[in-house]
Amino acid sequence: MKNQFFFLFVFLLLAVGFGCSKDCPTCPKVEETKHYRGWLYYTESSPILYSLYKVDMETDSIVDSMKHEDNELHAGSAAVSSDGRYLAVWFSDTYATRGSTRLYNAQTLGLIGELSQPLGLFFDAEDHWLLGLNGTVAGNLIKQLSLPELTTLSVDTVHNFRPMIIDRIRNLLYGVADQGGSAPVVYPRGFYSYNYVSHELKSLPILWSPTDTIKDVLTPYLSSNGEILYFTGDEPAGATVWGSIAGAYDLHSRTLLWYYPLVTPVGGIAVSPDGKEVWVTDPGPPGYDWNSGTIYILDAATGRYLQGISM
Repeated sequence: MKNQFFFLFVFLLLAVGFGCSKDCPTCPKVEETKHYRGWLYYTESSPILYSLYKVDMETDSIVDSMKHEDNELHAGSAAVSSDGRYLAVWFSDTYATRGSTRLYNAQTLGLIGELSQPLGLFFDAEDHWLLGLNGTVAGNLIKQLSLPELTTLSVDTVHNFRPMIIDRIRNLLYGVADQGGSAPVVYPRGFYSYNYVSHELKSLPILWSPTDTIKDVLTPYLSSNGEILYFTGDEPAGATVWGSIAGAYDLHSRTLLWYYPLVTPVGGIAVSPDGKEVWVTDPGPPGYDWNSGTIYILDAATGRYLQGISM
């Protein structure tokens, strides 16, 4: 009996040792994740340009650019997939009566595919999807498109919900319910999440107090783990001197973690790669030369002021 156990043990060792060797033809192939070189892309809204530019971050220089061959179609916003493989750009004329959405190779700017309408764009490259926002008079539509074929997989009507950022890990779009656009107002003013797999829209009120919410979220930014929403926005009237703040909101506990008063909420916001600092641009009141704006550097955990860079 002991010999039988001994031979069985030796067999298992051999199976483990040789069952997945380099020469084994039955071993599953481990696919290596390919990372593409990163570039900075931006669109120029100058009336004589309306082009998209590609910038080499290492040399701080423009290395390529492109323009629609139809001079009446101007480059609008652009989106890049998280792996750096795809670049999507929407084009439209001055009056937004016609346009297109194009998918490019982000490395070579070679054209991959095109749709005959301009779409607000969000990449979920992990699931091989491109999400497009199509605004209509009847209400906003969110289209789920396959990559790279751009085949329509689903179309959801989200009325006056307007997505602003994406959490690809949780398949969520975060955004606001517009009140003054062309779409009929179905959802009340506030901040929302939309699950584009389960097709569920949820209200996420950012409570200032038990009875007051942040009026408008203008520039949202998601932490790397998708748990904290950093934002600029308008608070309830009279809560701060200027009525504008930068803040941090815990999406799990749904609590406002901190806020920092601003002059105007229309600047940008971003978090440092190590997650320790929040950088906020405050342009100051428009039209006032006495305040050319400030870049605030805040502690990401507490909102404490660390440094200000005057512009």
